Amino acid sequence: MFDRKAYMEQYHKNNREEILRRHKQWAKDNPEKMKEYKEQWRENNPEHNRQWFKTDKGRIAQQKYNLNRRELGLNPLNKYFEGSEGHHINKNDIVYILKELHRSISHCLNTGRNMEKINRLAMENIGE
Repeated sequence: MFDRKAYMEQYHKNNREEILRRHKQWAKDNPEKMKEYKEQWRENNPEHNRQWFKTDKGRIAQQKYNLNRRELGLNPLNKYFEGSEGHHINKNDIVYILKELHRSISHCLNTGRNMEKINRLAMENIGE
């Protein structure tokens, strides 16, 4: 007797590149349907996005999105560490400092309010 499931599994293994090419072409030819499909998938899998944003790659992607929206650059001068937040010392450069330290002085890069104080504090604590 013919085993359709086994046949299809073998077909997919043998023709993987061709199948991927057809899927990509379909997605290009049907952008509205693809958009609808992706939206539906996101609705049905909300936990996937939450988990992705907890990874380093997801956190950095979200950070870049927010910085582009605010017209700020992402040039880290030191490495991210657990419990830190990025502090912009200017429009492009970021230093990672302790979250408590960053929030200890209210400041604003756009107006310049308290930037001198927080930058001095950040540079003193950057090596810790």
